[in-house]
Amino acid sequence: MEVQLHIHSQWVNAKIENEEILVTKKWNIGQLEKKDQIDLFNKSLDCLASIIKKSKKRNDLISFKAGSWGLQPFDILYKEFSKRGIKLVLGPIKGLKVPALNLDYSEMESGIVPYFCDENDINMIGRSKEIIVAPMTPTYLNWFDFFRYLIFMKLRKFKNKFDFDLDISKISKKISNLKPLAGKDKLSLSLKPFKTHLKINAQPYWYLKNTFERSYKMIMNTNNNFKLLIIETHTKDFKNNFIEINSFFNHLKNDYSNLKFITSTELLKHLGNKKNSIKTKK
Repeated sequence: MEVQLHIHSQWVNAKIENEEILVTKKWNIGQLEKKDQIDLFNKSLDCLASIIKKSKKRNDLISFKAGSWGLQPFDILYKEFSKRGIKLVLGPIKGLKVPALNLDYSEMESGIVPYFCDENDINMIGRSKEIIVAPMTPTYLNWFDFFRYLIFMKLRKFKNKFDFDLDISKISKKISNLKPLAGKDKLSLSLKPFKTHLKINAQPYWYLKNTFERSYKMIMNTNNNFKLLIIETHTKDFKNNFIEINSFFNHLKNDYSNLKFITSTELLKHLGNKKNSIKTKK
């Protein structure tokens, strides 16, 4: 386990109206004004660092995971990350394009292998060896899985209507109608109709198993010495899904003998090893 920084920019300039918290449409930190970007990042980093200092098991803050995958434009953040010692950035997904958030990762020069990024364009491999981007690991659903997942989502939505949770208040329509991620997921007429990235949230066991297997085979077939899979997860979505998640981890333990879970710090050490692949512009 390791603690690193993850923040969401929609809370900047949020308001309270009629006892409801109204966040903004700016879910990509790059959409904020320069001052707001700098203040949000630095104040959040300082706050987290002050909390970690109180722990006996302190770790250095060297990694940043973008809320809603938003890191464009990147020039302001690049400078701030360099100043404060952030060396590893996660969030970009090759092919992801969300117009409402001004996100476009369709031109990423490396969609699987970590790379030193350009200081002005996070899509590009740069010359400066300062900040490493570790792309989210791609996967997909075939047509059978896709329709199976649609049925699962419909049934879950119906079941959730009868659930009562004291910890979850009703979301204001002003917020639920924002839909900043609209258009993120697209269907294509191919053998891989639904392309996405590895995740563990409220998906069923078969979804986790199948998507991981596809990513694993793809990564193992690359020429890179260092085989990296990144799984994104939100523990807020684990409710009523622990049995599925436990089954998935038992599957990994029993059927994959060469897996190892590592922290951000360990990842940087691995990437610093000359025999491991990391892309930089020559």
